[in-house]
Amino acid sequence: MQSASMVSSATSAALSAAQQIVAEQLSSAPEHRRTTLQLRLQKWWPDLIDALDAVYPAELAQATALRLVRQAAKAFQEREDELHLLDEERTLSPDWFQSQQMLGYAAYTERFAGNLAGVADKAPYLKDLGVNYLHLMPLLNPRPGDSDGGYAVADYRTVRPDLGT
Repeated sequence: MQSASMVSSATSAALSAAQQIVAEQLSSAPEHRRTTLQLRLQKWWPDLIDALDAVYPAELAQATALRLVRQAAKAFQEREDELHLLDEERTLSPDWFQSQQMLGYAAYTERFAGNLAGVADKAPYLKDLGVNYLHLMPLLNPRPGDSDGGYAVADYRTVRPDLGT
């Protein structure tokens, strides 16, 4: 069993490696964007490591965390300006989704509109209803075999092919 200081040292080294990944991935980004992601990394790193440590051996947990940081930094770099602004607004108002102005609507994509193009066509209808949050189910590519009706996801980046793009 590792001592707490050994674990702490390894975690600290992994955090430094994660910070280096962010610095490299965002080297061409404006300084405020680099700072924002570094601050988020510093704040959420312990939660990420704790969650991964609960299911993986320490070395694999840290390697997985670094891989996730690399992917997150790449996505952060590619994110549109208006979405960065929305992120900042939601950071300042973390209860945004509990607002009385939020009206959510959940629907099975294929039953509501056939596919994603059909959902886009129905957007004016949803807007007329006052809907400003739409949750489509099940939307992502399910795993093969028993997929719990499409909710057991195989790929969190891929929409079900039958729904379109």
